[in-house]
Amino acid sequence: MIKARAVIADDEALMRAQLRERLKELWPDLEIAAEARNGAEAVELVAAQRPDVVFLDIRMPAKTGVEAARDISRMEGALPDIVFVTAYDQHAVDAFDQGAIDYVLKPAERSRLSRTVDRLRKRIEQRRAAPAAAPADELRELLAKLAGKLEPQAAPGTQRRLAAILSADIAGYSRLMQADDQATHKGLLEVRALFSEHAAAWNGRIVNAVGDAVLAEFGSAVEAVQCAIEIQRDMSHRNSAVPEDKRMQLRIGVNLGDVLVDVHGVYGDGVNVAARLESLCQVGSVALSSHVYEQVRDRLKLRAADRGEHALKNIARPVHIFEIDPHGGEPAKPAGLISRLAALFKRPA
Repeated sequence: MIKARAVIADDEALMRAQLRERLKELWPDLEIAAEARNGAEAVELVAAQRPDVVFLDIRMPAKTGVEAARDISRMEGALPDIVFVTAYDQHAVDAFDQGAIDYVLKPAERSRLSRTVDRLRKRIEQRRAAPAAAPADELRELLAKLAGKLEPQAAPGTQRRLAAILSADIAGYSRLMQADDQATHKGLLEVRALFSEHAAAWNGRIVNAVGDAVLAEFGSAVEAVQCAIEIQRDMSHRNSAVPEDKRMQLRIGVNLGDVLVDVHGVYGDGVNVAARLESLCQVGSVALSSHVYEQVRDRLKLRAADRGEHALKNIARPVHIFEIDPHGGEPAKPAGLISRLAALFKRPA
């Protein structure tokens, strides 16, 4: 086994924990020397720790992963292997496959990470067998080529539009996976099927489903909120027959904003705000931005709690948040959906 040291940089604690656990499983001799919460902190830790490898989330505050990697490439002495961590963007994946820098997709999928670990071990072993000056110039050149491909751009085929964005995840997903990964995976597939059913019924579409996270786009704020409410109600009904420690419980955020849309996904602050709302939401509830609340307050019978303004990470202005009780109103289910859901959840996961 190749003993090595690593630094992990990601602004999401859950993502750091998931990657750490996967690496512990696949590379027992790897020491996680330090963890950073943003790109600037990552640069400082790499300079102090001098690890063999650094895992950099592409999108971080203070400095992006690309900016941090560029600073690292200017350091004197041996350079670590750089592995970018990304949730999506096929352009980035294609670029990584052509260069010396590796990548890992969020969440840390085992088979992909296993291949990355194998390559890292070989690189470190070769470097130790024949020490040589690190190819800093080549690294900087590659980073310059990648920089334009790592962020979504307004290219041909890209559309800008106003959309209602629904962001959701499963609370305590890592704990559930550790307790029973097979049952949790089965439940995850059922939850995704539930989202697909409801999104289609309320004229939305699933944009992205990575791990336990789901992102959906709607042309109407009212329909997005109705979809979120019905999903939470059906999850509550499902969980009533499941032991408390095995329940899959959702947090959902809905925002209305300007977004960029291409064949790969949906981008922009409209998406980012929805994700931040979801992270602040109580389990089993739905968090709305004030833009969404103003659209739905007179159309849906809802019990809404005013959570006030919150400063959200990487969002320039505070966002006024309202949280609604999914059981406080009676939005009508689309015809035919009840029977399909009954079949889907006839047995608890």
